[in-house]
Amino acid sequence: VWTEVALYGDDQLRQRLAWALSQVVTTVPGNIDGYDRTEIYTKYYDIFVTHAFGNYRDILAEASYSPLMAEHLSYLKSKSHSYVYQAENKRVSRADENYAREVMQLFTIGLTVLNDDGTPVLDPVTGNPLETYTNEDIESFARAWTGFERTGARGNYEEVRTGTADNRLDPMRIIPEWRDPFPKPHLNGGFIGDGYLLCKDLPAQSFLKKGAGYRLLGGKSSPELMKDPTFFAEDATNDILRVVLDETSDLYQRLSNGGNFELFVELENDLVCTPGTVECDVDTLRVVKVGSIYYEFVERPCVQMAFYDNGKQIQLRDNYRVGQMCANTDLAHAREACCREDRVGEVRTAMMETGITYLYEGERMKYDTAKNRCVTYGRDLCLYESITIIPDDYYKRKGYHWTNKDCSINVKVNSEGYIAIVHDAISTNINTIPWLVEEENTLNWFRVFWNGGSYPGDSETNTCEDNDCKTLTDGSCLCKTTVTDSVVFTDIVNISKVDVMFQLLMGAGGPQDG
Repeated sequence: VWTEVALYGDDQLRQRLAWALSQVVTTVPGNIDGYDRTEIYTKYYDIFVTHAFGNYRDILAEASYSPLMAEHLSYLKSKSHSYVYQAENKRVSRADENYAREVMQLFTIGLTVLNDDGTPVLDPVTGNPLETYTNEDIESFARAWTGFERTGARGNYEEVRTGTADNRLDPMRIIPEWRDPFPKPHLNGGFIGDGYLLCKDLPAQSFLKKGAGYRLLGGKSSPELMKDPTFFAEDATNDILRVVLDETSDLYQRLSNGGNFELFVELENDLVCTPGTVECDVDTLRVVKVGSIYYEFVERPCVQMAFYDNGKQIQLRDNYRVGQMCANTDLAHAREACCREDRVGEVRTAMMETGITYLYEGERMKYDTAKNRCVTYGRDLCLYESITIIPDDYYKRKGYHWTNKDCSINVKVNSEGYIAIVHDAISTNINTIPWLVEEENTLNWFRVFWNGGSYPGDSETNTCEDNDCKTLTDGSCLCKTTVTDSVVFTDIVNISKVDVMFQLLMGAGGPQDG
């Protein structure tokens, strides 16, 4: 089939471009456990046929999510240090660096910086060609390629295996627990994610705004891009509360599309919520039911900042479980747990009530929303010990909950100027703060760019204490942080587009976002 199409198809320019591109962004069948199959390779080749006249970045994105590429260049199942350290009794590990190196060396920028005429740019001091990246860059980017796993095998394609991670045809999924959650510097003195809108700046009810996406799930209500407990899939048995859109709502009408349900819907215009419905009372959506069909909400790409002020502590259902840490109150990171801190019984057992304090299963909300829900319920937020859910207190319901305990973000600074994030949270039991953000245990170092190149503890004349930091047993400095806003340009005279793009690294919403 491939020979017939490639040699004799009517779109010969497209086919020849696809062939050329396939010789650049390559996979090797010898590195893939699929020697007896054909469709998985033709599907990979179709990436280049589809994007032959398009954008090279789109090719890289689709190829990077291909299970063949991940198996070939070994980042399949690559896990972050923080996950391995917690799950395997403090075993120190590194993310797989293979693809992080090859995507630069072979697929994009190469080994040396080039002039427009293709000649190498020379170091003015040594006269040697300038390298495009360093080993530090490889180590940093490797953390971006953690968490990838194949999806489960399905029907209607060439496959004899039936496992939950045997699909070598469809794009991979990301396992959140395996993913490295910390900032990753890029090659231009900033961080991956620069230029994107901050998540805290998304407009209220962003799920109704232009650009919001909805992905068709069909007749099943379990999301695919977010993680639900498996028992949620049995809606009727477990009485799982989902958002059922009212037929009169604008969102219902757009998603139903007169009965012609689309695979993916991106809102072309802002919609308004229907008074008296869940749409008007939640910070975000998860899964919505439209008639008998389900859609999963897909938020616009945005960036969550690693540092913030006015944090509040979150924790799991029972305070003896690992999971007590800090969260940004401006983001829908957790849910409610209603209790008053001056009532002993309520501190011991906080309350949630289906359809009252939370409006759908797995709902996440901002801190103020959680507090208002609980105040309306006749309670408040507190640093609770456990939670009871009425009417169905099924123990498999998971997730994080807000408390009223203040917390903050600190950093450890090592001798090389790398930092690791530390959550200044209260541990109410033994080892309940996850090691990835715990003062003594975190080893999740990442590179930052210090103003002037100086950092706490870099010399005997610039010690930890000189910077109001504490010296830890490993010699690193533990420092408090604050977030400040500063003006970059005082006027726009002689300011070029290059100046703006290079110095203003935070994205902003458009006029439609207010």
